[in-house]
Amino acid sequence: MEETPILKAIKEIKKISFWQEKVVVYIFIISLTINLFLWFFIFLKTKNLSEITILHYSVIPGVGLDRIGPKKYLFEMPLVGLVILFLNFILTNFLFQRGEKLLGYFFGLASFLVNLSVLAATILILTL
Repeated sequence: MEETPILKAIKEIKKISFWQEKVVVYIFIISLTINLFLWFFIFLKTKNLSEITILHYSVIPGVGLDRIGPKKYLFEMPLVGLVILFLNFILTNFLFQRGEKLLGYFFGLASFLVNLSVLAATILILTL
């Protein structure tokens, strides 16, 4: 009997090396949750924005707004967070397979910090 795609996917998920490390799993789950919230938050906030909006605000005195453009470019921020999350997920799995757990923790934490920074930046930009 041939395996269904779902069973194949479950077997592949079980091959991920760091499933036993709950801290790393929770870090990635929280990072993914933050990233999904970002997509939803930007989607809701851009409904009320004009087509041209603020994309970047510098906190350096005298600079202020330094990038404006189409509101669709706001979705680049969570996309960057998602790409980094995905790459760090792969790197963490690779490092755990090689026995480099500490470095794997750092990559997991980096995913969390990047997505948290993107969340803060997005909230600041969309509340200007």
